[in-house]
Amino acid sequence: MKKKDQIKKLVELQEISKEMYEIEKMISEVPRDILDLREYLRSRNDSLNEMDTEITKYEKIISTSERRIEDYRDKLTKSKDKEHYISTQEQFEKLDEEQNYLKDSIKEAEEEIVRARGKIEELSIHYDEISEKVDEKDKELIKMEEALSERKEDHGGKLQLFKDKRSKIIPGIDSAILSYYERIADHNGGVGIVPVEERVCTGCNISIPSTIISEITKMDDISTCGNCGKIIYLPEALYKDDDD
Repeated sequence: MKKKDQIKKLVELQEISKEMYEIEKMISEVPRDILDLREYLRSRNDSLNEMDTEITKYEKIISTSERRIEDYRDKLTKSKDKEHYISTQEQFEKLDEEQNYLKDSIKEAEEEIVRARGKIEELSIHYDEISEKVDEKDKELIKMEEALSERKEDHGGKLQLFKDKRSKIIPGIDSAILSYYERIADHNGGVGIVPVEERVCTGCNISIPSTIISEITKMDDISTCGNCGKIIYLPEALYKDDDD
């Protein structure tokens, strides 16, 4: 195969590689709006977990306070039973002091229960609000991810088409030339062959000597840029016959 045809195939191969790169990028990337929504849900679920922990804490406070009240009331009942056996003023005062302490403790525990229940109610309202929003956003995320999955499946089909095209082109390229092209492309973001425009290599913007311009015009061999190493060609020479 003529070197001119080899270069044409390399140009075509590179265009296919660019298309494949873009498709693979689209398949691997997750859209910003989906990432933001995932982060939003993670944050909101963390908040719900924290509120769950707080509600549990206040429920334990209520449970503990209720047991304390039961214990204080039992002690108060026993203390009142002692009134029948009091014989001195000192005993009466001591018993009265004990009963007042128990009554105050019951009142304090009851107030603690009221405060805890208030906190639970407040947290529950906030919890329900966030939970409702999370459910909405969860459904929204599911739809977005399903749509993304469909797009990726579609892109996967397109990618396979380009892979098939690539596999048909490669056998027509000399193995040594293909090896050099792929080595250069691997180190230059997938670009291994570039056109020369106005005597300048478009791969590195360095001027190409007249002798090299003469060589790539004839296309008797594969020419490369002395600076960046990419394979170079003149579009007007490469496609001259195609325009006739």
